[in-house]
Amino acid sequence: MLFTDPNLVQGFEAELAEINSETARLQARQLVILNQLERANVASRDGARSMVEWTATMLDVATTTARELVAAANRIGREDPWLFEQMESG
Repeated sequence: MLFTDPNLVQGFEAELAEINSETARLQARQLVILNQLERANVASRDGARSMVEWTATMLDVATTTARELVAAANRIGREDPWLFEQMESG
């Protein structure tokens, strides 16, 4: 059977770990960008009522998800400047 081959399973495990790392890197970058866009006041320039509304529309996510993203972006920029700088630089 296809999924009993140990080499195939190990390859899938390695790929899954790699995808997880890349996802985390992209999510961190997303927070940095959201923080920068909020500082640039992009929501009001685009006619949105708030950064949460703008994020929900731009990313096609639920309002609750957008609220969490915006809050995380603000919290990282405010509470941990060192981490924010590291995330900005990739």
